[in-house]
Amino acid sequence: MALARQKGARVIRLPISVPGHIPMMREAADELGCILARVPFRDPEVPVVSNITALLLTHAEEVRQELSDQLCSAVQWGRCLVTMANEGVAAFVEVGPGETLSRIARRVIDGIPVHALGKDDNAPELLLPAALVEGCASRLERVR
Repeated sequence: MALARQKGARVIRLPISVPGHIPMMREAADELGCILARVPFRDPEVPVVSNITALLLTHAEEVRQELSDQLCSAVQWGRCLVTMANEGVAAFVEVGPGETLSRIARRVIDGIPVHALGKDDNAPELLLPAALVEGCASRLERVR
């Protein structure tokens, strides 16, 4: 982090509990792959965007492999956002305790609403706007 700062980069330490997305996780990724090999998968109804390549995954085996490989590979979040925007995504919704991904999305993508629903949100606030739900439904129909 210090070296990156010295070279002029903006550095943010992420509060994570798992050292994911690094090559040192290869053994864990292989173990997860063995476990996932026993889990039935089917082709996704809506393409899954690869965290590793930002390409669309449309086959069950691609998704299964992605789930284990992403433990030891760098996440291409910015490229994933661009792929989703190019595919016509109407809005981004981050579900979880933080807003890190939402903040990145707001910097990378213009003109697409970004929502963050954290763990402290009240139930009424978790109801998605009708326009957002309709946009997701129409996207699903276009993919089918």
